Amino acid sequence: MKQIRTLLRERTTAEVVVNTIGNYLNIFFSVLYVVIIARFFTPSENGIYIVLFTLVYVFTNIFDFGTSATIYSYLPSMLQDKTKSFSFLKITFVYQTILATAALIVLSLLINPINNDWLKLHVPFRYFIWAFGTIPLLIWQNFILNTLYASRRFFTANVLINMINITRLLLLLLFKIYGILNLEWLLIIFGPLAPILFILLIVVIYPKLPKQFIEASLVRKHLNLGYSFVFFIATQLYFIASRLDLFIIAHFLTKTEVGYYGLAQKIVFSILTTISSVTQVLSPQFSVVKTKSQVNLLMRRFGIFCILPIGLLIGAIITPDFIYNLVFSIQYAAMPPVAKLLSGVNIFFVVMQIPMLFFLYAVKKPKYVLISNAILLTIIGVGSYYGAQNYGLFGPPLALLASYIIVTIYAYYIFFKELKGLPNK
Repeated sequence: MKQIRTLLRERTTAEVVVNTIGNYLNIFFSVLYVVIIARFFTPSENGIYIVLFTLVYVFTNIFDFGTSATIYSYLPSMLQDKTKSFSFLKITFVYQTILATAALIVLSLLINPINNDWLKLHVPFRYFIWAFGTIPLLIWQNFILNTLYASRRFFTANVLINMINITRLLLLLLFKIYGILNLEWLLIIFGPLAPILFILLIVVIYPKLPKQFIEASLVRKHLNLGYSFVFFIATQLYFIASRLDLFIIAHFLTKTEVGYYGLAQKIVFSILTTISSVTQVLSPQFSVVKTKSQVNLLMRRFGIFCILPIGLLIGAIITPDFIYNLVFSIQYAAMPPVAKLLSGVNIFFVVMQIPMLFFLYAVKKPKYVLISNAILLTIIGVGSYYGAQNYGLFGPPLALLASYIIVTIYAYYIFFKELKGLPNK
């Protein structure tokens, strides 16, 4: 009881509470969007929307080029020196923007084969323009969010995110009331509109920030290319692996089945955002740990804070099918068993976050994350390829389960091995 009371009084707990409330509000809106879109659009239209925005989020994270982990790893120790902090952020931003622009140009040349040959969506070209045009805006939004999280400004970050959510919801309902809501407007509302509004709000809240950022010097020594590059490769492998099951289903199965699987995946991902409220708070703290006792303390905190996310996943498993049908309508009746299977599988995803945080921020050895993600990608890719053809919607989740179990065993083996190298106190 004494340890619990001590934990409740810590600043970390307050930050986790603020971030958790913010993330749960975000989850509430995410679930609401899923329900509204499922009600307003057919499974086929929903499948197109989900596939397009899965591409957006995958490429947004690919074009991060490792900067998010770099910010979490190095910015917390610079916060007392504003000149150094702005210089670090500016060189990191310029590096990311140049690489992302070049990559986006290459990606734009692949729109036709992605649309007609690989994913077989056969949608108007302008749908991809709205979707891919969102990528650079989301990259900048995420850069700002990572900076806010690393500097422990969790309240500001969560207020802004949920202001965007309210705006999206109002627009969805207004467009539906006036009879102009269609798939293209959906892509615009959930695409470029939100990050543009986010960036404008940042300028309003911090009016001096643009001038300070522009005047900051570009110092190349603040560019941690070695760390960023390894993490960048690791991130690419993970985000491809985490969405590869959906893309394989889009290739082999019908658009309606893509809608079922995409909705089940959305439900689980909405729950998994709760784990972000914990990792976002603990990441800056892992970046300054030096001893075993500090790591053990953070592990205990992580375990306590993750009781609720795991509980939500278990809740999704035991929820009766008729509840899902009541919420999402009977046309998604094939979805609940898939959602339950994915929920059970992703409990392992929560469990393996501790060693990943330790590798990235405590010992700063992203190579272990790279190896873990390579294992994930290989097993998910091969397993989903054969699983989707032989077991339909249930094949890819079984591949996910096998990959998560193997990576969890590997990650904890390396974790305890590296932990031995730290001093006790």
